[in-house]
Amino acid sequence: MLTIQTTSDALVPGTDVTAYDVPAARAGTSDLFVARFVEAEGHCNFTPGQIGNAFDALLAWARDGTRPAAGEQK
Repeated sequence: MLTIQTTSDALVPGTDVTAYDVPAARAGTSDLFVARFVEAEGHCNFTPGQIGNAFDALLAWARDGTRPAAGEQK
């Protein structure tokens, strides 16, 4: 699973990523979860380029096993 989230999202705070991260770690599947963040305000306030880059990273992960790096989504 690849998630992207803005750093200032009043609807879904960044700390909510633990709703996926912690259970994945407990299940021993942390390698199947990557969280990325966008420096922006608002809910799902991404540029088309950021969405496209995230989707390309997800496709590469699914097709050839290249796990995306966590961190800032550019």
